[in-house]
Amino acid sequence: MTNETPRAINQCQPWMEPWAEGGLETIGKCPVCEGLDRQTIHSDLVDNTFFCAPGVWHLWQCTNCRSAYLDPRPTTETIGTAYQKYYTHQINKSKLDYDELPWLKKQRRKIVNGYTNRRFGTRASHANRLGAYLIPCFPRYRRRLDREYRHLPETRPQDGTLLDLGCGNGGFLSIAKRCGWKVVGIDPDPSAVVEAQSMGHDARQGSIELLDGQHEIFDLIFMSHVTEHLHDPIGVFHKCYRLLKPGGQIWIETPNIDARGRIEFDRNWRGLEAPRHLVLFNVKSLRKALRTIGFQTIKREIRPIASLGIFEESLAIKENRPLNFPVKTNMAFFIKKYIIVAAEVIKPTTHEMITLTARKQGDRDNQGK
Repeated sequence: MTNETPRAINQCQPWMEPWAEGGLETIGKCPVCEGLDRQTIHSDLVDNTFFCAPGVWHLWQCTNCRSAYLDPRPTTETIGTAYQKYYTHQINKSKLDYDELPWLKKQRRKIVNGYTNRRFGTRASHANRLGAYLIPCFPRYRRRLDREYRHLPETRPQDGTLLDLGCGNGGFLSIAKRCGWKVVGIDPDPSAVVEAQSMGHDARQGSIELLDGQHEIFDLIFMSHVTEHLHDPIGVFHKCYRLLKPGGQIWIETPNIDARGRIEFDRNWRGLEAPRHLVLFNVKSLRKALRTIGFQTIKREIRPIASLGIFEESLAIKENRPLNFPVKTNMAFFIKKYIIVAAEVIKPTTHEMITLTARKQGDRDNQGK
């Protein structure tokens, strides 16, 4: 989509065609809490993000847990139609080699490497040990690095193994491997899996059902922007619990249906993305779902404010522009954007994204260090 213009986007309206006959299912209840009472949020959602999915979609909000969900929705057999132009088809962009960097950026790379060597266990050769002390002095930059490494724990069990569910092209698998973890990735996108495999990763095409019958084999499981795509997120959480070793941890990031950006942009909010996003949690409903399964020590992770990028993409959607097309904003929008960001700081439950970790019952120390 990088070469498309706004005019080309305007001419692309796949929702004028209905979804494939027989390719929809009606669920009639909340997929999070199974509540039957609900109210309409939107009845006119279309694929105004990647412009490849036909159909018009109805988004409901459960009056019990306040999660949101599509109903009717594509079946598991036909949902692939909505992913023809999905971002996992893009090629990973590698960092420049150290020798290719100008002098100033070399010094910054050394400082960052010094921090990641100490914090995450990387073994980067060009590193300044002072980075372990300098980076924490800049909280915003430290949060960005910690989010890039998905808040990996400081201590790694002996032969520590992690699963990246929805690994895409394997970008995070590479990061975790540099930190000394044994990595496994699963993704439904065959093109993305092939690329991850070309990088030497144990990447498998499919879903978590590939691991049915196995128990307690991972120390960590990551679900970065996966939950919202699942037909049965609660069932997947149960499977993750089974696959984690005692004391193991799950890391989840997903759009927040209670985000202020949803109120501001309405049907053009980037987090809706119908019909790929089937279920949208809020902080309370996600915490309760994990706690009901048995997860403990549920913790919100501090991450960089996501609102700025989400707002710009939402504005692009509103103006029928490609997501990466330069957006011209006026001063009023600029001020409003930062007012909403400030409001998020005051009320964290309205952040654009929910990022949290939760731990399985058991003593991690028994797994060895």
